[in-house]
Amino acid sequence: MRICPKKGTAVLNLVAIAAMVWLYCLDKIAADPVAAMPGQPSSMQAPDSVEAKMPVDRLEAGINMSNIRLPAPPPVSAAMRLPQAAVSQPSANKQVLSELFPASEPALVPLVPKTAQEATARTMPMIAKPINVKPAKLNQVAVKPLMVSPAQRKPTALARLAAPAPPKIMKTPALRPITVPPPPQTRAPQKTALQDLDIRQANLLKGQRTLDMVANKGGLDMEIFWPDTERQSAYLYDVMTRCFGMRSAVLNRAGEMVSTAGKGEANHAGLSPLIRQLRQPASRGEADIIAKIVAQHHIRGAYTPVRIFTKSVDARLVDGIVQLTGKPIGPNSVLRADYVIDRGRVFVANITHDGVRAAGRVLLVDGGC
Repeated sequence: MRICPKKGTAVLNLVAIAAMVWLYCLDKIAADPVAAMPGQPSSMQAPDSVEAKMPVDRLEAGINMSNIRLPAPPPVSAAMRLPQAAVSQPSANKQVLSELFPASEPALVPLVPKTAQEATARTMPMIAKPINVKPAKLNQVAVKPLMVSPAQRKPTALARLAAPAPPKIMKTPALRPITVPPPPQTRAPQKTALQDLDIRQANLLKGQRTLDMVANKGGLDMEIFWPDTERQSAYLYDVMTRCFGMRSAVLNRAGEMVSTAGKGEANHAGLSPLIRQLRQPASRGEADIIAKIVAQHHIRGAYTPVRIFTKSVDARLVDGIVQLTGKPIGPNSVLRADYVIDRGRVFVANITHDGVRAAGRVLLVDGGC
């Protein structure tokens, strides 16, 4: 047996409606049991009756399906109308169900089967309409065909890359041995032979004029240092006193020179105006002479021990220094020298005249007077 799908859908709808009505009636009976009793009018059938009968259990009495009436279905539009087809139903389904419902309750709307077109129309997603975009009109410019001249048809010859020239080998010059010159032979400086001038070779007259000139103009700054050793100092003191007439004297507080000969110029005639001031006695004998002078002349207070020579000795010494330095001596000259003893001979050496060093020495004694 072949069942049409549309008829089957209608039957299912009717069954669903009947089930809903049955459930609705069950709820109604639970709310108003009196209306379900047989032979008794319900509140909906007899609204004028005041007294209500005793409720009867609807489950015991059952549901009378003969008087149930369904409300009329809503009007169907022409679009929703379905083609009518004869549906064969059993006789039991052909009974009309009817029932009076209260006016306050909403009427049940029967389920109308939807067509396949409506179902698909509602479930279809919204599809945006395609936007017709018109392409902009392009300014078509006529392209001129490229005309290739016959001269250009020939391929241009590529420049040939020349192979790089091999690097030039730089010939390094042969290294020559460096000849280091021998270091210069440092010759020991030859000691120049000092010019020794014997004091006896000096000009006495020139020396005296020089002494007189410096004595009249304030004196001469001349200093000759004695040896450091006691032995040489004692030897020099002995030579000077025996060979050159040197004397020891004292200058008192008044500046007067006192010697063993006494006081005054008469006692010092023939002596040089150049007086040497001594720092300490050269020997024990010189210290005894100085102490004797102080005690003999009752010198009180400070005094200065000095040494004096004869005028002829200093005149020759000054002229000998002038000959060695080549520079005349004046009142402002500064003379410095040393007494040097070399193998018994006595020299005035290391002479400087105003800072200029003399190349020679003045020989005073050559082993004896």
